[in-house]
Amino acid sequence: MLLTIAIPSHNETHYLDEAIRSIMAEPEFGRDVDLSISDNSPSQATTELHQNRYQGNPAIHHHRSLDYDSLDANVNRAVELATGTYVWIFGDDDLIVPGVLARLLPLLKEKQPDLVVLNSQSFHGDETIEASRVPAGVRAVYLPEQSDAFLQDLGGYLTYVGGILVRRELWLQHYNRSIIGSFFAHIDAVCAIKRGRSAHYFAHPAIRMRMHSQTWTSKSFLIWNCLYPQLIWSLPGYGAAAKQAVIPRRPIHSPRRMLAARAYGRLNLPMWQQVIAPSPEVASPFKLFTLVLALLPRGLFSQLYRFVILRLRRRHTLGFSPQLALSQLQPTRSS
Repeated sequence: MLLTIAIPSHNETHYLDEAIRSIMAEPEFGRDVDLSISDNSPSQATTELHQNRYQGNPAIHHHRSLDYDSLDANVNRAVELATGTYVWIFGDDDLIVPGVLARLLPLLKEKQPDLVVLNSQSFHGDETIEASRVPAGVRAVYLPEQSDAFLQDLGGYLTYVGGILVRRELWLQHYNRSIIGSFFAHIDAVCAIKRGRSAHYFAHPAIRMRMHSQTWTSKSFLIWNCLYPQLIWSLPGYGAAAKQAVIPRRPIHSPRRMLAARAYGRLNLPMWQQVIAPSPEVASPFKLFTLVLALLPRGLFSQLYRFVILRLRRRHTLGFSPQLALSQLQPTRSS
């Protein structure tokens, strides 16, 4: 196959069924495109789904991957199991945009790119939250010498693994297993592949990202304020200015970011106790400030931040999406 759509799946069987059906509806599926599922779910639900509904389709492959029990490990395993020249990493709770394969496959055949970043949409229920997650104006091709521009423009977006389409052999060469557990080992692989090579950006939305179904929400404060900046700032071959444009080295020191984290519900007392309180890098007055934030009602900050977005931050930029932010300002049980 030219392209394998590789799905690292974990416990989202009801959504996975929708994802598979959306892909099967594409006329190109089964000819130039097949589907491979790396399933690390502890239950048998996904196995049973494949056996009962899809086992007879030779273009759909299901693999049990219980030894790959983290998101990073299962993403890499999904790529390893793929047989296509190219691999599109696809979320098990997402949907393909109808008709996109007819647009995408000619690019792969004619340009033979090493790396493609795919634009997406976001949705919740029947509502489209963003028609395009990446704003207009992003360049179509980043040349080998434009790695810093690539990181500056798309580094924030690459947290979404469903936007990655890559030549499989290059992924296998550059994937760093030592950073499995960071939640973003895929970004390290993509940036390693980009260095010294061209990368394409596919502006037409290719995938619909389902909101409010992520399984790592309880760890989001640690991920966004510690693990993600650590990974970005450890990328070799990229300049400090490009990394700073993606995220500060220590966002946990920023009052503005901590206020936003409380508004989103990412900062709460358990996260303060786990991340901020024991940190030797955070000064005592700032620890007290963030403790007060964690103890005050989240709704107060959510309403204030909603007002700021609607009044002052309505412009969609590379670093901020007002529609996405408003959608994420929904109350959670852990807030």
